[in-house]
Amino acid sequence: MTLNIIDWLSLGIVAFFGGIQFLRSLDNLSLIFYETIGIIFACYLSNFIFKNFSYNPFFYLFSFVIILVFVFFLARFLNNLFSFSFGIFTYFFGFFLGIIFGWALCHAVLKTILIFSRNNPELIYLYKKSIFVSQILFFGFFKELLAFLTNVRHNIFRFN
Repeated sequence: MTLNIIDWLSLGIVAFFGGIQFLRSLDNLSLIFYETIGIIFACYLSNFIFKNFSYNPFFYLFSFVIILVFVFFLARFLNNLFSFSFGIFTYFFGFFLGIIFGWALCHAVLKTILIFSRNNPELIYLYKKSIFVSQILFFGFFKELLAFLTNVRHNIFRFN
């Protein structure tokens, strides 16, 4: 299976912004934690607003940017009040927070491209053939991981 341009774009976004967030987390893990929670909230809320109030592509992009700016200011405020670090585990948590941040940002970028170009059959074909789009847009990996962990939890507490 080969990677198409959408796969390379996805990998680039996740790797680049995940790496930046990882390097930033070495200095201030709590800020990266708050920013990651904020971008997840911005993705969720802008998707909710787009589906329930307006199917205008500019409205999606505008709501995402406004919410993201607000949550970044809120992240700075919360970081000034409740700053924390985990010592040597900062590397571990910073790595995962960086990947999650890049994943959420890639979700927003892919969703924006799809919304603006939904009538382009070539782009739809690239999205269908992409390895990463189903994982990033529809959170396929996280759903599979939750299903696996649920199965493990039920098997651990089963006393036969």
